[in-house]
Amino acid sequence: MIKFKAFRNQLNKRNAMLEFRKAQFQMFCLLKQPTVFLLGISLAYRDEKVCIKLPFHKRNQNYLRQMAFAPILAGAECAAAFPLLSEIYLNKLPVKFMIKSGGFDISRPLKSNGIFMVPNIEDVKSELEGRWRNKSLEIPVDLYDHENNVIGRFKFDAVLKQRAA
Repeated sequence: MIKFKAFRNQLNKRNAMLEFRKAQFQMFCLLKQPTVFLLGISLAYRDEKVCIKLPFHKRNQNYLRQMAFAPILAGAECAAAFPLLSEIYLNKLPVKFMIKSGGFDISRPLKSNGIFMVPNIEDVKSELEGRWRNKSLEIPVDLYDHENNVIGRFKFDAVLKQRAA
């Protein structure tokens, strides 16, 4: 019984942290990126990884009843930027983060909910350690459909700069 109670407390702390991250993402979208908030993009967790969920709403569709390109691009940028911005904010690091450019490859149209995931988020987060003087990052993002098929790959080039004191 004592072991079960300790496990339950650990599970509650984990769920509290997940809910805090979701609320933090919603506030970030509402205050900083209202278009992303209106598109319905939300934070989700899949297999212990942070991912961005893009719903298949009427406002996100084009005239062919497929997902429009603007919501797909907005979801990919959120997936690339939010985990790093969250770490910078929570650890109070004196760093500026900017996405300079990006490229994409989409194999077929998206006709359902989309999930964006950074495959090697631990490697990207490890770049936050050390010196940040004009450090360049390459952030890959994968787009999955509702059947877990990869239908798109994005690659963003970002820069970390030391914030002036």
